Amino acid sequence: MIAALLAALLVSAEQPPPPCLDAVREIQRTDRHADAAIAAERCWRISRHPPALLIACQEWLNQGHHAHAAFTLDRFGEFIESEAWARDTVAVLRNQILRNTGEVRVTFTPPLRPDEHVHFKLERLGGPPRTPLTGSAPNLVFRLDGGRWRMTLDREGYATSGQEIAVTARSTVSFAVDSAPLAGPSALSLPLTATRIDLGPARALRHGVTLQLRNTDDPAARPLELTAPDPTLAVYLPPGRWQLQASARGYTTAMATFTASGSPVELRLHRGRKP
Repeated sequence: MIAALLAALLVSAEQPPPPCLDAVREIQRTDRHADAAIAAERCWRISRHPPALLIACQEWLNQGHHAHAAFTLDRFGEFIESEAWARDTVAVLRNQILRNTGEVRVTFTPPLRPDEHVHFKLERLGGPPRTPLTGSAPNLVFRLDGGRWRMTLDREGYATSGQEIAVTARSTVSFAVDSAPLAGPSALSLPLTATRIDLGPARALRHGVTLQLRNTDDPAARPLELTAPDPTLAVYLPPGRWQLQASARGYTTAMATFTASGSPVELRLHRGRKP
């Protein structure tokens, strides 16, 4: 049924089939489903011909890679404004995915900002090797084949998070990730504010600049230390008053006091006197 629907789409879609679909059909005739799916996705990137994504989805399903099929179908929905011409095909593919996958929902502490994306990598553990699923999204909701998976999450300003998860078909798994700020302890319960620090001069960074941040509202707290790799960096800090100290070889130590409120902080280092 799906093959017939896809064949009809190649004729009824608004765009004429691109030449790259001929290569996809040749691979399909040899029953190399994974290769056909990859070729169809490549054809989509080259031609933006919508049915290519649906063909890729079906070939992932033929290979038993339901998570890959789900990702491909999501991309179809993301790039195509109207699915009216493909509604029946999408419904059949989605139902097949739902029957063979479980849902994984990820939430974060602190919560994601409205414009924030998290980079992810999903690797299936056990069984024949599979290409990892990678990408970025503002909300992490996945549909994965049953079994064990390793998920790696990269969130800007936070340490990389990794976790193994067990997925069962037709089930939902929800878990929370406590993001560990690069400039602070993990699992902070206070809301965090992104503070941009602009350092100068640029030549002071040639051998690295060491920064120390001390929360003046909590004198007993340990100072935070990090190395600045660029003239501008962002640190995520609990609100309050902070003291910033910067030191570099050949320069006098510079200090500034600021309130973590989202406003940028500028600090310039000066050449030290030669003995």
